[in-house]
Amino acid sequence: MVRRTWFTKQKVAELQKKASSFTLKPLTQRELEILSHLVDGKSYKEIANTLFLSLGTVNTYVYHIYSKLNVSSRKELRHKLSVNIPDMSF
Repeated sequence: MVRRTWFTKQKVAELQKKASSFTLKPLTQRELEILSHLVDGKSYKEIANTLFLSLGTVNTYVYHIYSKLNVSSRKELRHKLSVNIPDMSF
């Protein structure tokens, strides 16, 4: 049985607030959901499996998130959002 992770509105709202201070173009609801998984330290493959997406789709969403927040790595994302995201090797 596959368990789907649901995020609290409070957590998504907090990430949206932090992210909106760095970008003129707001993150979509799906991008915020993927960002929440990134913040939880999940790998792209885990995110894809949880959200029933292909790995390529997750990569595209992450690319858009990074572009909108003007970062190029998870480390920069962690620093910019001041969130403790576990380092993951891909």
